[in-house]
Amino acid sequence: KGKPMICIICRVNKNKEDMSDEHVIPDSLGGFYHIFNVCKTCNSIMGEKIDSPLVNHTFTDFYRLQESMKGKSGHLPNPLSGIFTEKTNPDVKAQMKVNKQGGLELTYMPNIKEDYDPDGNQIIEITVDSKEESKLDGIFEKIIKRKGLSGLAQIKIEKRREKRSEAVHGKLKIDILKFKMGMLKIAYEFAVDTIPDFFSSADAIKISNILKNADYERVEDYAKIGSGLQPEIFNGFSKYLDFSSKKHYLILTNSEFGLLCLVKLHNLFDIGFILSERNFLKNFDESIIGINDIEGKNFRKLKITKLIQECLSSLYVRFIYCFHDE
Repeated sequence: KGKPMICIICRVNKNKEDMSDEHVIPDSLGGFYHIFNVCKTCNSIMGEKIDSPLVNHTFTDFYRLQESMKGKSGHLPNPLSGIFTEKTNPDVKAQMKVNKQGGLELTYMPNIKEDYDPDGNQIIEITVDSKEESKLDGIFEKIIKRKGLSGLAQIKIEKRREKRSEAVHGKLKIDILKFKMGMLKIAYEFAVDTIPDFFSSADAIKISNILKNADYERVEDYAKIGSGLQPEIFNGFSKYLDFSSKKHYLILTNSEFGLLCLVKLHNLFDIGFILSERNFLKNFDESIIGINDIEGKNFRKLKITKLIQECLSSLYVRFIYCFHDE
């Protein structure tokens, strides 16, 4: 069945057939970085418990909607799904829907009220959004049929339009912890795939257990740089990285605290992890940059010295005077 391989998550020897194609950066976020040393069982756990909170985060939904990044269903996410109501009239309910142009559009939900006038005649008031006016007759017919009033001549229909000016309100739930686990997985897998000695370190063993058990509370043992929403942590690399393009960036470098991995998911999340107290790289020149080009559909790794050569213009040589006493 081929040479046994060690899964980098559960750390168990597996047959090659038991391993799977692991997306380091989720493909729904335009990830093109693949590794093949995660077993199928752990891959499933990573997808359900680790990647899902990151991919389905409220801010991720806003990002994917803005960037027109459809999911496997072929639809754009709706970051404002749920029910909104007017404060003074809670019976008025509305929903945000994603229209054909990929924008958010407020739509009032159908509302049905039943009452009687002073003469004892029943009044049925049906309110629908003007964009869904075509549904009005169908709703009315269902009510009449349900009440057994079909065929009676005493039914009087009156239509009118109203303009709603009051704002609608709702609650938005935003996770500030679980998404970091997905970012930690990206940093860990990048480090294991890039620095072979890191995998057997004590911290790498701890991180793999955190990921395997989806231990969200322990993720902040390693998430030390930024809240996840602070792009300024990448300011030091602004001369070398093109933040105006649609790219994800991963950076492994030395720091005074140990091995640092910075993860930047385009215009979404930015965070730094101290993966180990030990610096596995000899010096800053050994720093590794991972570049995931969303539009170019590729991923590549570069040493920072190579990246600087690519970013800076050609070097020219000129003669200068040199005096032996200076």
